[in-house]
Amino acid sequence: MTPKRILYPIPGDDEGGELHLFGDACSKNVAIMCAGFPDDQTVMTPLAIKLSERGILVGVMCLPGYQYKVGEKTWRDCKKYGYTFDEIVSCIREAVKALKAQSRETNPRLTGIFHDWGAPVGSIWANTCEEDGSSDAPDELILIDVLGPHRTMVKSNVDLFDLLVTIAYRFVNALSFLLGPFLGVFSMLIGYGIIRLLRIGPLNFHKDLNMINLRIQRNQWIVQHWIYMSYIYYQMFRDAMLDKKLIHYFKFPKDLNKCPLLYLYGTEKRVMFHYPESVEILQLEHKKCLNKSNAIGFKGGHWLYTEDQAFYPCLEAISDFILEDKKTTKNT
Repeated sequence: MTPKRILYPIPGDDEGGELHLFGDACSKNVAIMCAGFPDDQTVMTPLAIKLSERGILVGVMCLPGYQYKVGEKTWRDCKKYGYTFDEIVSCIREAVKALKAQSRETNPRLTGIFHDWGAPVGSIWANTCEEDGSSDAPDELILIDVLGPHRTMVKSNVDLFDLLVTIAYRFVNALSFLLGPFLGVFSMLIGYGIIRLLRIGPLNFHKDLNMINLRIQRNQWIVQHWIYMSYIYYQMFRDAMLDKKLIHYFKFPKDLNKCPLLYLYGTEKRVMFHYPESVEILQLEHKKCLNKSNAIGFKGGHWLYTEDQAFYPCLEAISDFILEDKKTTKNT
């Protein structure tokens, strides 16, 4: 299925964003989808097509600077130091406006579906929209494999190995971006080599790294573009020192009754990208029938919604959540 392509503005380029649209414009349910590092729109396309077949109008975007086009010189055409979290959130707002403009419904129900780095920026978008009373605030959120803390959580027990793993690869990515498109290649190769040698990578070595290797083999990205996309990790460290958007806004929605949250995660990873307490809170909300929020783990890696064994369970959980189906999805 070939998507309808809608352009929308991003900082520095009035037509720099591209929304891939699937589904019926008359649908009462619309969904904005966004993955993270190192993905463009294509990784979520199969899921978007299946959701559109179930009566949902779906728009798939990607983080600014992540869409690869043959011949595009990313370091020249995109912002030198990447995009701040505020700028990425503004891109989501523009993509949502573009999506709603394609809908024939006056007030469609909006769901945000975010994976990887899409989850933090999607959470910031949802919480800032609620804070400023925006009409483009989501009615519900679905986060995949990355989840922030609940607002009531003061602290959580952090495993030292998990902390080492997450800091190691994030630091390598941030440093490679700062070194630029040429020196960054050596930094990334050496850094990733050490991480793999010491087996301190966070992902499933067979499932997730195989996915990354397949993308490289298909020439979806050139190396310099891969390094540019690492700007998100530089922005993470910058934000921790200056803006602190992640600290303040990468959290559950303020009111889960008003904006329910579904969290899906792969159970076959070396390190989880969530606090155990966060998962427990969502599962308790579901168990007590306080709202339709829930956390569900499926056998799979970081990109579980692309894997054969987890694709349809993820699809069922997402479509049931959006369409408020009463069927129960059990943890595996």
